Amino acid sequence: MSACARRYAAVLALAVATATPAAAQVFFTDFETDPQASGWFIPSSTPGVTTAQAYSGTHSFYVNPSALLWSPLFTYPQGQFLEVDYKALDPTGTQIGGGPVNGSGLAMNKPGTGWTSNVWITRADAGPAVRMQFQGGLAYFDDVTIKPITRAAAAQIQAANFATLMPQPFTYAAPADRQNQIPNTINRLKGGGPLNVAMVGDSIVSDTYSSAFESLVQQRTGGTINVSNNVAGNAGANYWSQSGRIPAIMAGHPDLVLFGGATQSDAASLRTVIQQIRSANPATEIVLMAPMASYNNPFQFTWLAQPADPANAGDYRNTLIAMAAEQGVEYWDLTTPWAQYIVGSGLPYDDFLRDGVHMSARGEMLTADIMQAYFTPVPEPSSLALAGLAGGAVVAWRRRKKSAEAG
Repeated sequence: MSACARRYAAVLALAVATATPAAAQVFFTDFETDPQASGWFIPSSTPGVTTAQAYSGTHSFYVNPSALLWSPLFTYPQGQFLEVDYKALDPTGTQIGGGPVNGSGLAMNKPGTGWTSNVWITRADAGPAVRMQFQGGLAYFDDVTIKPITRAAAAQIQAANFATLMPQPFTYAAPADRQNQIPNTINRLKGGGPLNVAMVGDSIVSDTYSSAFESLVQQRTGGTINVSNNVAGNAGANYWSQSGRIPAIMAGHPDLVLFGGATQSDAASLRTVIQQIRSANPATEIVLMAPMASYNNPFQFTWLAQPADPANAGDYRNTLIAMAAEQGVEYWDLTTPWAQYIVGSGLPYDDFLRDGVHMSARGEMLTADIMQAYFTPVPEPSSLALAGLAGGAVVAWRRRKKSAEAG
């Protein structure tokens, strides 16, 4: 992927319909009128509305480093899934990645030298000044609509985008013992939920959160997950073990804590984090997650594509495995499926990253499927049911891919 293809352009922005309830707000703009008159904010000196290109009418918005656009403020409730429909044009035909969307994910455009129709999903985050952003990149956008949708609809869009934009299906079979230490979590999901999940860690955990994996999990389990994002840059177990940070998170009464980060080799601090969680609520279940993304290039460190080897002193996963066994908590090896898929994808590692460390839209799509695999209740009998599930997924993916290419 070229440097241009890794630059970010925005994919979202819309005029507010303030008379409708927050959960029913629908936003639309075709740029035929001045977007600033409808509450848009252009944090730059160069307006991006142009007549150089247009999908409909005579105007579109040209996003470049000197012309940025932020949507009007909106008040969707925390966790509301949103569908974003838009037209995009990059005359070079590269796939421009979307900028951050309320801290809840990235988007990428379908390839093509003409106008392409794109559909993406995001999740609304609470805050006093929430906007969606167009930023960076070099591309034209037109006819943008955003609307609230169900999680089931969000999962369908995620699956369709994976089939269209990813090089191959995801077929990883997660370990059969992946839920031994979180029985209440799985039973709650099977019963429809809700399940309150606190994600804790660094920016890699934030990217995992931003993948909006819970819509896929709900589709597979029937349970509703409410996720909170508790992260800080470069924050490992030592950071979270101090200053009352874990007790503050536990005040939100999570049923499950997913703890992880780029590397977690500080066993003493990990132990303290687990003990603080249990001190606040002994019933809260805990998962230690081996990370995805970051500097761990699976083409360079080939052992990442295999489960941890105790003889490999450089494998940070061994610390997590030992601590999970010592404390009786769950361990999820998210590293192995991440590395296996990328190595077999035919794409360079950079295609799954946006800046050499953090996930691109492709990385987030892969992450959502990995999380779904670990949350999916273990089938009975496991081997036959899981094989059938994987086979069915591949068939469905191929059909969607063929249909998309034909269209």
